[in-house]
Amino acid sequence: MISVASYAHFIRTQQLDNVVNEQVDLYCAENILFIKNLCETDKEKAKAYLKERLDHFLQALENEKAAEYFEERLQLFRNNAIPDVSVAMLNLEDVLLMASLQKRVLLKYMTSFSSDVKICSNIQLELDAVYHHLQKLFFQVFKQIHDDRNTQVAESEERYRDLFDNAHDLIHIVKPDGSLIYVNKAWSNTLGYDVDEIKGMSIYSFIHPEDKQRFFDYRVAILSKQLEDKEIVVRLKSKTGKEIVVEGFASVFFKNGVAEYTRGIFRDITNRVRNESSLKQINDQLLEREENLKQLIYYAPDAIIVIDAESKILLWNSKAQEIFGWGESEVMGKNISNIIIPQQYRDAHDAGMKRYLATGEAHVLNKTIEITALNKEEKEFYISLTISNYKRGGENVFISFLRDISEEKRNQLELDRKKKELDQSHKELEQYGWLTSHDLREPLRKILTYSDMILTRNENLPVDVKTNLYKIHDAGKRMSSLIQSILLYSSLTGEKDMFLKTDLNKIIEEVLVDLELSIKENHATIEKSELPVIDAIPFQMRQLFQNLLSNSIKYQKTDIVPVISINAVTRNNIVEIVLEDNGIGFNSQDNSKAFQLFQRLHADRKTEGTGIGLAICKKIVVGHGGTITAQSEPNKGARFIIQLPIQQVY
Repeated sequence: MISVASYAHFIRTQQLDNVVNEQVDLYCAENILFIKNLCETDKEKAKAYLKERLDHFLQALENEKAAEYFEERLQLFRNNAIPDVSVAMLNLEDVLLMASLQKRVLLKYMTSFSSDVKICSNIQLELDAVYHHLQKLFFQVFKQIHDDRNTQVAESEERYRDLFDNAHDLIHIVKPDGSLIYVNKAWSNTLGYDVDEIKGMSIYSFIHPEDKQRFFDYRVAILSKQLEDKEIVVRLKSKTGKEIVVEGFASVFFKNGVAEYTRGIFRDITNRVRNESSLKQINDQLLEREENLKQLIYYAPDAIIVIDAESKILLWNSKAQEIFGWGESEVMGKNISNIIIPQQYRDAHDAGMKRYLATGEAHVLNKTIEITALNKEEKEFYISLTISNYKRGGENVFISFLRDISEEKRNQLELDRKKKELDQSHKELEQYGWLTSHDLREPLRKILTYSDMILTRNENLPVDVKTNLYKIHDAGKRMSSLIQSILLYSSLTGEKDMFLKTDLNKIIEEVLVDLELSIKENHATIEKSELPVIDAIPFQMRQLFQNLLSNSIKYQKTDIVPVISINAVTRNNIVEIVLEDNGIGFNSQDNSKAFQLFQRLHADRKTEGTGIGLAICKKIVVGHGGTITAQSEPNKGARFIIQLPIQQVY
């Protein structure tokens, strides 16, 4: 029986081009965009494409495999595996219309194939069945495509939501009136609000009051398309009132020409702004310090000169101009050797610079030396020089501090000369004093010897002669004591190598042993606190305390037992020793006279003395770098205050 397979063979072999041509015209007439666009580009190519597809379809009908062919082609279509044809090009309506038009054209040539109504009816029924099955397949495939698209959209939405929710930037979507539709986690976390708290609130309620109008104007410009892709910096207020600075931009989404919402993407730049502010403050401080440093350098009391590794002058302040006579413009960039260094030092300067740059070995860096320099008139004078080194841009730079000490040097030289003269005079005076004392002692010894001989060997001398001889003998003894004291006073020195660690407690003990007889005879009481160990000349300390104790015992009251106390207090590097007695004392106006040579405050008292003992005490104390003072009133005792350094500073 003749079937649709025979009819398919007839169309394929005899009417294929006619069918294709009519198909193309119908597709374009029905505005099937896929074919219409293809025809507008290249109509013959469109016909060739449809002819190939129709030929394959008719072959499938001939082989009774039309269903398999349709299923295979539709799956390829669903998977976007058909060249030049994508899912996006066709919709279900267009596909169904194309199938209907194709069936209409195929049935048009039925009468050319057979005049038998029964055969034609049977072929039509079979074609209807084929296209009905094709229609079912179309529905299934497009449903699958729709489901795939929905799944993709859902997955895409989920990906975008996850992307937005977990982004570090603050993202929001806002209605034109400012009501919030969506904010991401970064937005809510930064401001300290839960997402549910924020929904429906106005974006303007989170803007800093001072920035609110500016942000409002910004959104108006965005919504009216007057502003695009322009960033804005604005301050937000967190739930706790903290100020958050953000930077970003907003864009608008339009639907059918109407603004539906704005999208905002902002970044928290609070720390950056704070750091920039701190950096600006630091830069301002550095600039201020740099300016202050320039002023300090320029107006410094010392000359300041900066040179590079080639000895070229980089800086020359006003004091350098004053000292050397060269103006700044005259010396900048020139070699310092040719400006201020005397000829005899130039080779040493060049060699020292080369050695330091090659090995890092320096002889004069960071030391203060005295040397001569030249001024503009080539006059040589003394300067004090200190040089330091630092790196600037990786290069060695040397800064010199110079001071004109020519006047000081002249004064120092004059002082040294005077000191030498004074030392020589002292030596000569000491020698003269020793020689004089020695020359005086010999005739004095003879006076004492012969007067003693006359007194002891001539018992029958007249009374007046004997009295006069006793006076001569006593005067000789006083003069001998005076000469001895002068020799002791002139011999006191304070050479550094004579100072030893000296325990003053032991010194006092030795003095008390020496004065033991005098203490017993006068029934004196000596009270002493603990004394320190100090740097001192031991025998001079013995002389000091022996003189003071002897004085206190000597000038006692006739009716009161002598009581002498020695107490010490240490403060920092100073020990203060107070020696106090209950003797006859002296007038307070004589306090300063007590330590002068040959001063006897009680000349009317019949007490042996030369008036030099306290002068010796003062010379000893001063020689140790200390002080001694006296406080007293008549019949209220005397108080001697001695201050001595515990450690000598040389």
